[in-house]
Amino acid sequence: VLCEANFPEKTPLEGGEIITRPDGLRELAEDEDPLPVEPGALGDDVPDWLRELDSPAEADLDAMPEWLVESLDDKAAQEEAVAVMSRIEPPSPATREPLVPQPALPAESLETLETARSRAREGNLSDSLLAYEQLIRGNLALEAVVEDLQSLARQHRDQPAVLRVLGDGFMRLGKLQAALDTYREALNHL
Repeated sequence: VLCEANFPEKTPLEGGEIITRPDGLRELAEDEDPLPVEPGALGDDVPDWLRELDSPAEADLDAMPEWLVESLDDKAAQEEAVAVMSRIEPPSPATREPLVPQPALPAESLETLETARSRAREGNLSDSLLAYEQLIRGNLALEAVVEDLQSLARQHRDQPAVLRVLGDGFMRLGKLQAALDTYREALNHL
């Protein structure tokens, strides 16, 4: 079970204002007596710079470097910076470009693709490759043509003509390294 804490209200601080303790702790500190400390209680093995820290010293604002002392000009500059920051608009989220559907292939191209596929299924490889070449030269359905030719190349490993047409398809797609590798493989089968 959580219970609410009763903390004193926060009070805003002005620049360079020194606070010793919050009000609630100040009352407690006034009730307690400080422990007596004897001079020389630190011992002989304590370095001199620690002995200086042991003695209470008042903060001397005149002895402080200028960059530590807050001035009114700094406060005005901070307020101006906050005002400028509040005017800056957050960046707008990146916009995605809508996916543009690929235009449908012309009926003639779909016919040619189906003809090439059916001839390949019938085992008429040379007519099938002629139909695929026609699609490649027209830059039509290149992805589908390359997929079909990759399948044909796996089925007819000993036919360099399939690899040559597949290389042409890769070249038209801009996959030059794949085209080069395919052409080399076709040359190895000659």
